[in-house]
Amino acid sequence: MKCPPYAMSMRIVDGKCAKFQLWFPLFILWPLALPFLLLTVIAALFADLFSLISLHKPGYTRFLFGVLGTVSETRGTEVFIQDKSHHSRIVAFTLR
Repeated sequence: MKCPPYAMSMRIVDGKCAKFQLWFPLFILWPLALPFLLLTVIAALFADLFSLISLHKPGYTRFLFGVLGTVSETRGTEVFIQDKSHHSRIVAFTLR
């Protein structure tokens, strides 16, 4: 499994020159999200336990870890948005 994204950059390009570039450090948010993630894992484990008791197929914890794996695989994703009113202006988002 890959590491989760550590930064997101936003770049506004007008014509051929970059007019504005901003970095958002996502690595600061991961430790803040860790307690919520742990609570969610505990809740999913209890939900799986109750599913087993009621003879249903458990899958909440597996789903949660699948979502976390998908978030980790988003590094390198680039999104380009072109402005309708200014055809030469492009806004680009990149996860690093």
